[in-house]
Amino acid sequence: MYQQEGLQDYVYMTLYVIVTITAILSSLYLLRKRPDQTKGAKSPLSLRRWAAAFLIAAAMSHIWWPVIGNVVLNDDIFMRNALNIGLDTITLVPLMMATLLRMLQDRKRPIWPAFVAVVPAAALCFGMGVVGRNADYEWLLSDYILFVAVGFVVYMTFAVQKYSKWLRDNYADLENKEVWQSMLLMLAILLMFVCYKSNYGGFLSEYIVQINTIILIGFLVWRVETLPILNTEPETTESIDDYYARTLENHKNSNEDNEMDDNNKSTDNERVDNLAHIGLLLTTRCEIPKLYLQYDMSLNRLCISIGTNRTYLSTYFHQQGITYNTYINRLRIEHFMRLYREPSTTMPLTIQEMAQQSGFLSYRTFASAFKKITGMTASEWMEKE
Repeated sequence: MYQQEGLQDYVYMTLYVIVTITAILSSLYLLRKRPDQTKGAKSPLSLRRWAAAFLIAAAMSHIWWPVIGNVVLNDDIFMRNALNIGLDTITLVPLMMATLLRMLQDRKRPIWPAFVAVVPAAALCFGMGVVGRNADYEWLLSDYILFVAVGFVVYMTFAVQKYSKWLRDNYADLENKEVWQSMLLMLAILLMFVCYKSNYGGFLSEYIVQINTIILIGFLVWRVETLPILNTEPETTESIDDYYARTLENHKNSNEDNEMDDNNKSTDNERVDNLAHIGLLLTTRCEIPKLYLQYDMSLNRLCISIGTNRTYLSTYFHQQGITYNTYINRLRIEHFMRLYREPSTTMPLTIQEMAQQSGFLSYRTFASAFKKITGMTASEWMEKE
């Protein structure tokens, strides 16, 4: 029996050390000097820093628990637990929320609410637990943290939905840009929380927590490393109203001898004419030169290429009942179909090769876009052809 307990302790301590070292090395990896975006930087610097801070806190948590418990407060288990739980609460919880918020690049969301949310938790641990030595702080803290976690999950669910819509309005190739996988991070954290709170399985729950932490660290590093910078492209144009105001002003200045009524034609009619002109610009400057074949073509880059207003182009797509994502991928799918139908004098291309030549960097993105636009898989379509 004692040998079995000794083996369990040895295995647990091994996992404990692995988690600590993995968290430290991962944080150092994320904090290493990054070149500028033009030289290969992949993910936003702020995201890397917040993720590294969370990993450092995870490593420190694995350090201060044994240090405070075995060195500082060896004889006071209650005080040890209250102090350690308090330190975990004010570091791991807000840093994890901050990291997840920084994954969403449609707009810069404030981080401070994440730290404000843990103030009551800190009061429970340090005030009621450490100072007051009231054992009721534990269940109050557990319920409060669960309340915060559920509330944050609800908020992130709606935020990710808005972020996904923003992506489809601005990008065609969504490979590694989606962040719905980040919700798995919160599920992993909730799993650890439930294990700690319920202690289900006794000593087995400690194994689950450590293994789950290793998986969480690996997933977080992968998510941060593969998420590209999306919000650094320069704004190319003014607002629609400013655009029309400037157009009318230029028209008035260039025709000073004309009457005022001729210079101030109906803005609504002008907008209709300009929206029709957008379709012509897309045909002559995007579709004919096949700009859609460029990997990761974005709405901003298309605006620069055809010489129009970003908001104006979005309005055009909205009136057509499509998104930018649908427009570009439809052109790519049509190009794929033309490639397949063209007689080949050499070895026939594979589906993957034709997808790449059609502008899709990822075959998974191609397969998803093809099914969404045509209602069938590429293989099914080819069989019918």
